[in-house]
Amino acid sequence: MRESLPRSPARIAAVCIALIVAACGGGGGGSSGSSSPPSAPAVELLAGTSGGPGYFDAQGPGAKFSYPQGIALDFEGYVYVADTGNRVIRKIGPQRMVATLAGWPGDGRLLDGMGSAARFGASRGLATDAQGNLYVADTTNHVIRLITPAGMVSTLAGTGVKGNADGPASSATFSSPSAVAVDKLGNVYVGDTGNTAIRSISRDGVVTTLAGGLGNGGHADGPAAQARFGAIMGLAVDDLGNLYIADWSIQVIMKLGRDGMVSTIAGTPMVVGVADGPASTATFYAPSGIAVDPAGNVYVADKGNRAIRRISADGIVTTIAGKPNASFCAVDGDRASAQFASPAAIAISASGALYVADDGASLIRVVSPEGNVTTLAGTAANCGGEDGVGMQASFGSVADLAIDGVGNLLVADGGRRAIRKVTPSAQVSTLAQTGVLPPSAVAVDGSGQAYVGGYMFPALCRLQSPCDWVGKMYRMGTDGQMQVITPVSSSDGTGAEIKTIAGLAVGAGGDLYWTDFVYNIVRKLSPTLDATTIAGVAAYAGGTADGTGASARFSSPAKLAVDSGGNLYLADSANHTIRKITSSGVVSTFAGAPGASGAADGVGAAARFSNPTAVALDNAGNLYVADTGNCLVRKVTPAAMVTTLAGIPGRCGFTPGSLSMATLDSPTSLAVKDNDLYVGMPYGIAVIRNRR
Repeated sequence: MRESLPRSPARIAAVCIALIVAACGGGGGGSSGSSSPPSAPAVELLAGTSGGPGYFDAQGPGAKFSYPQGIALDFEGYVYVADTGNRVIRKIGPQRMVATLAGWPGDGRLLDGMGSAARFGASRGLATDAQGNLYVADTTNHVIRLITPAGMVSTLAGTGVKGNADGPASSATFSSPSAVAVDKLGNVYVGDTGNTAIRSISRDGVVTTLAGGLGNGGHADGPAAQARFGAIMGLAVDDLGNLYIADWSIQVIMKLGRDGMVSTIAGTPMVVGVADGPASTATFYAPSGIAVDPAGNVYVADKGNRAIRRISADGIVTTIAGKPNASFCAVDGDRASAQFASPAAIAISASGALYVADDGASLIRVVSPEGNVTTLAGTAANCGGEDGVGMQASFGSVADLAIDGVGNLLVADGGRRAIRKVTPSAQVSTLAQTGVLPPSAVAVDGSGQAYVGGYMFPALCRLQSPCDWVGKMYRMGTDGQMQVITPVSSSDGTGAEIKTIAGLAVGAGGDLYWTDFVYNIVRKLSPTLDATTIAGVAAYAGGTADGTGASARFSSPAKLAVDSGGNLYLADSANHTIRKITSSGVVSTFAGAPGASGAADGVGAAARFSNPTAVALDNAGNLYVADTGNCLVRKVTPAAMVTTLAGIPGRCGFTPGSLSMATLDSPTSLAVKDNDLYVGMPYGIAVIRNRR
């Protein structure tokens, strides 16, 4: 357990209670009088829950994980977890005690060494051998790691440089390996996701490409040399040496037999769905984890469907746990009632119990042979979306924040498909439902009129056909009615359709601005409903370039804000930068360096961010940034001086306290009101009081 973290869940609870009492005026009440000193800046939980992602070693429900995406069991029954968001490997032992086996939270470098001296990137796949060694697909470092039972970490294969070279393990290269498996003889198999290949590491340390790796993704059965894969996210090996592959992007389960033939054993290529039945007609949605039992039954963590599926030895697909199309929540219970948020990885025990890394809920779950689901470890978030006061309320998933015309906080609750309201006294209520489209953005103009953006990818869509993202923009009335705003023209010829809306802002003249994060453009809708693209060129492949209008390039632009002069500021997430677009359409990089992630303070290009997703402006022209990958809130002055306002780099999960001691849970939205800054986290809303 790290000494800089709270000593126990009880201490966390005590701090929370103290802050709640203080926020509600407990311990005195009434006006403080002019002689009282100003309160020190502090971070509090305003509404919702502090459960969900975090980092804490403890027993069972007291522990915290951050989006775990790998899981494995050893012969003694210990559970190993690739705690992807925290960049560490965790171990769960007797009495559900969680400990950090190797790595240091938030430090994604590539370093070998004993236990906490080692460093990992965002690791995904895990596997164990008969001797108790643990193998790790260190995805973002492009290597395969080995951890001995004593905790010594070494690099088994790869150089840390992305590539596609076979040969001796010390010089071979990989590209974002995401899955790993080990057979009875000690041969290691790697799902080399970026290279769309299956690779092997022999016991004498030679890396060989077994199947795929033809330079591009796709889907093809046949001899291994001609086979093609999409995004390999899960691997499992049976007692006979056959490999089973979860292909996340092709929506199928494949098999590489010992005879060198690749075949699709379940799923319909390029079709998203949740159909059970004969394997040849069944459908999956982003299958990510896979395991196989001694009888030949294959189990799949069907991530997009939030379900655990089984492919029987005789080729029948059955949903054995989870509720496809249910809310984005983790709920324990029997086969009929249990829910997963986003199951990413799966492992099977000798007794037939399934262990699941539910990365959407940051929990480790267990499915019994009877189909009952329980939580083994992790702090569950209350994500049901109930109204109430403060921490009695819950959110499905906080997507965006805005301040309305009378000072209330508006919340785009994507999981609840609703717009919620939080009053200054932390009373949470539901204002409006958005229907089938989850709201992704909310904004308010100078008169207090609220606007909402939402989008979704159509379910059951053939990916090779021209089906597309569906986006809508709404004007929300005071009665909660949602009126669709439809562009009627596109004077610049870029098209009037709304595809995806990641961020939404309203200019002083009534123009609506939004970021299309899939097509990497920034658009505007005039009061006359004319849609134009003001920066970037619509393309799935992002880029980074400053310039005017169509000469600029973005990569997954997220939320944006507009100042009184009509200048836009936006979080260019995948470029790790903050961009500025002047009222005349000139795009520049305001802070950060394209492609260089980090957490450094500094001026302009000297500063570093990690996947920033939201910005907000105060009346003095200061810009606040939700630095999501670092779990920080940053402040950027008009002169582009970047400082860290709140949070500890890489320490994700909410803990209240002073600006220097508090931690934040993956902040993804911001709103400013007077001297307070509101921070949207996945399942709760924090407030930074007296931020100046």
